Amino acid sequence: MYRPIRPQPGGKTRRSTSVTPIQGERLDVYEGLLNPNNALSITNYIPLASGRLKKRKGLHKEFEVAGANPVLHLDRYTSNVLIYSYANSTAVYNEDTGVKTVIKNDWTASTSFTGVRYGDYYFICNGKDKIVRISQTLAYDAQTANFTAGKILTGGTSGATAIILSDADGGATGTLTLGNISGVFVDNETITDNNGTPGSATVNGTLTYVATTVSAAPVCSHLAILNARLIASNLSTDPSACQYSAVDAGTNPPFDTWSNTSTATAGGIVRDGKAGPILATEILGDIVVNFAQYGKWAFRIEQIDSSGTIVKIDQTVIDIEDLGGVSALMTNKGIFYVNKAGVHLLTSLGQSNIPFSQQSFNISTALDSAYFENIDFTGSTMAYDRVREILYVSCRKSSSSNNYVIAYNTQTKAFARISGWNIASFFMDVDSSIWGGSSLATKVYRCFTDNDDDGTKITTEYYQPINVGDPNTWRQLLQFMIQAELSPSSVLTIGFDKVLPTGQVLSNVNTYTMAPQYAVTGETGWGSMAYAGGYGESIVTLPLPCYDQFKPFIRNYHDIRVRITSFDRVPHTVNLFTADVKETTPIRQRMITQIT
Repeated sequence: MYRPIRPQPGGKTRRSTSVTPIQGERLDVYEGLLNPNNALSITNYIPLASGRLKKRKGLHKEFEVAGANPVLHLDRYTSNVLIYSYANSTAVYNEDTGVKTVIKNDWTASTSFTGVRYGDYYFICNGKDKIVRISQTLAYDAQTANFTAGKILTGGTSGATAIILSDADGGATGTLTLGNISGVFVDNETITDNNGTPGSATVNGTLTYVATTVSAAPVCSHLAILNARLIASNLSTDPSACQYSAVDAGTNPPFDTWSNTSTATAGGIVRDGKAGPILATEILGDIVVNFAQYGKWAFRIEQIDSSGTIVKIDQTVIDIEDLGGVSALMTNKGIFYVNKAGVHLLTSLGQSNIPFSQQSFNISTALDSAYFENIDFTGSTMAYDRVREILYVSCRKSSSSNNYVIAYNTQTKAFARISGWNIASFFMDVDSSIWGGSSLATKVYRCFTDNDDDGTKITTEYYQPINVGDPNTWRQLLQFMIQAELSPSSVLTIGFDKVLPTGQVLSNVNTYTMAPQYAVTGETGWGSMAYAGGYGESIVTLPLPCYDQFKPFIRNYHDIRVRITSFDRVPHTVNLFTADVKETTPIRQRMITQIT
């Protein structure tokens, strides 16, 4: 039975000031004790080190291919060309011309592609077929003098230039493989190189992308570059094996030799059957790190003097049995990797003869293990924003395809989430921009641009308990103040959830809206309609500082939580709020029965 406790006279009024949560989401702490630096939910906001929550930028479709095949691989090939793979095809997209060109359309059906650029070549695999080398070639005829590899080719009419990587000379006709191409060679123009005795011929056609099967290479699922070697892992003949090519000797094309001998420059094979299939491979310095189903292991290719002959050996660095890793990404912070326990950071491999010297940390403990129960990292992809130092992990949440993005600010250790993005393949460009390939259609997006998701409004949510006063007393929310930076058409919805001593949550017991209180005459964009926007939704260059306060008078609660949401195509930032809370009487408590 319940018995009331005698009320205490009067009551205290307390004020809580909360800078928005610079430490991001935290789900491993009881809500009633959550620090104001953390929140229960930060959706489509990016927590900044300055203590502000800034609405994220959106994504914009760069191009699309007919069909509903996810873009499983996306990367940069040359300065103005993207390379991407979907279904049974690999293609390129020229950003200058908007032209899409299919290079290979006969891949065996697969659910993944991996590719790496090496010089002027691109290597790609899909776990079903042998590694393929992508190159650019130019056919010629009417040759009057032979071309020389390594020399600069120049178009007599176009002025285009390129380095000759190799020449397949058939007499008066042939094909040049080119690199470092500048300009556009035109059909039937005269081309010459800068050799002492210049090569000369006539262009026959236009520059062509060629896919060549590397016949000596293995069938594999993952590729990486270690110095002048190509690393292949998860072989079709042994998923727990990692094979590497002979050293590139500078004679094009590279990585055609996959021998397995002790010669210092030869290729080799390393296996770890105990770890199971390799799911990701990254390079840390001069070490090949493999993340497998049942652990992670790494090796280094070393050279030693064996009776006066320099030979190579494969030196094991680590061999650890743990949860392994599903995907991984090398950054300037170390190697980020994911598994069913969350997001991890590997900064050092330690020493093989010193147990536990490896430096690997689960950086997502604040999210609690329950957070990852509905997260599937199969097919996950990562991107790292080197400018803002934020990691993005696209994964599956209660879905068969990627539909959820985890964001991690490496400066503040803050986690947030991005909804509305279906990204099967991320990649970070050389200019630090981020691109994404869709998991639902054959579309490629520029990420974090504009203020909407390809014309769709962005929904934001910031949800945080207001922990003020003694949790054993009834409390009243008397006054609430919020400071934000809003665009002229921004509207924030501020709602309060009331929590009773029984744990019952009463959602949105009071709800308010906040909009800019004033306008600046002549502000750029005022009065102009947002793209696909409704009446009155305008665009401005900079949001305006706004301050508002109101008196909710929410009575008799055990806990109170504030939810701040928006749904629009314009930018805004939430900076801080304060709450005045009055403690009244002690909460009635159940009598504890003494049994001994």
